[in-house]
Amino acid sequence: LELAHRKKQRPPHRLLVPLLEFGRTSTAVRPAIGHVIDRRGQWLMSLNPAWRLAATEQEDASSLWQTGTKDQRAQILQRERQRDPSTARALLQSTWKEDGADERAAFIDVLREKLSAEDEPFLEAALDDRSKIVRAAAAQVLALLPDAALVVRMIARVQPLVQFTPPTSGGILRRSKPAQMALTLPPETFDAAWARDGVVEKPPGNTGRRQWWLQQMLATIPPS
Repeated sequence: LELAHRKKQRPPHRLLVPLLEFGRTSTAVRPAIGHVIDRRGQWLMSLNPAWRLAATEQEDASSLWQTGTKDQRAQILQRERQRDPSTARALLQSTWKEDGADERAAFIDVLREKLSAEDEPFLEAALDDRSKIVRAAAAQVLALLPDAALVVRMIARVQPLVQFTPPTSGGILRRSKPAQMALTLPPETFDAAWARDGVVEKPPGNTGRRQWWLQQMLATIPPS
């Protein structure tokens, strides 16, 4: 499909239906299919909504964003994110209040592509979303911005809990000492502000509660 697109060729028309059926279940190849199916393929798509491939460049992004399926809209968002991140973000905001929680969380994940500080106000607001999965998705994406306010808050929480002592070299009268890391666990009471920033209160398995909280905080902080 990619070779056909580069050579400006199309597949035989007898293969259009099998290709559209393939694209219906294999989202990764939809953009490549959309590039080569020509006008007859577009016509076939109009007859069967299940065959509509949102990644085709002939389709209007704003209109299909309003009427497309979840997969189609995700593809539009990915395509627009490549072209113009601010346009993609505007599309997302235009229906944010009407979209379901699963859709909002999935669409937030698309913002990882070409993520920048311009996305932070929107993602920061999403930390107050009524859905737990949306809040978690926003926190995970915000953590990828080293200078995000969320990261700054996490650093402030962890700094009193982590003490690093550099190694010392030995001499004639003293022995060398290796570096040491001393950890203090967070307070016993879970802070609601932690939950807003993506810290999950209940630990998995037999992990201690406070150990689990500290682990999540540290995971949000850039290694630098």
